[in-house]
Amino acid sequence: MTQSHTVFVYGTLKTDHWNNHVLHHGKATLVGVGQTVPKYLLFDGGFPKMSHLPSHAPADVLAKLTPLLGHVRGEVWRIDDESLMNCDRLEGHPKFYCREKIGVRLDGSAKPLTAWAYIIVGFPRYERNALIVPKNGVLEWDTDRKPSDRKSTRLNSSHITISYAVFCLKK
Repeated sequence: MTQSHTVFVYGTLKTDHWNNHVLHHGKATLVGVGQTVPKYLLFDGGFPKMSHLPSHAPADVLAKLTPLLGHVRGEVWRIDDESLMNCDRLEGHPKFYCREKIGVRLDGSAKPLTAWAYIIVGFPRYERNALIVPKNGVLEWDTDRKPSDRKSTRLNSSHITISYAVFCLKK
């Protein structure tokens, strides 16, 4: 007997994006659109990477990253075992992304629900990853953003093992 799973997607698995078909290899139903209850960082390196605030970062780095935390906007889907397995394969679970249970609040609903979400393992550390700046406390990955929108924050990969965000925000 197949189980039903609730999954929050915020990037290429969303409707009208290039990996949405992965959800439909099994049974998939769009539940609604909403945003995460917890706040995350959201990186864009051609596809989005939702990340926890790195607990190992120095205090000055945490002070710079904290204002970039936001509620991530996306879609909630109800999928079967086959689709979940396909998503795990696509997302490289558990080595590239780790599937975690998170709270999501659907638009128009006061009560949050629990859904699986794919969180990047580790902290993205390559120059090609730009932090997305929240708008009104909300982070949303948009494939139509202009490259100039990515100039505000970049990762510094000058350290061999750990890189942190370097902020070039205009005053």
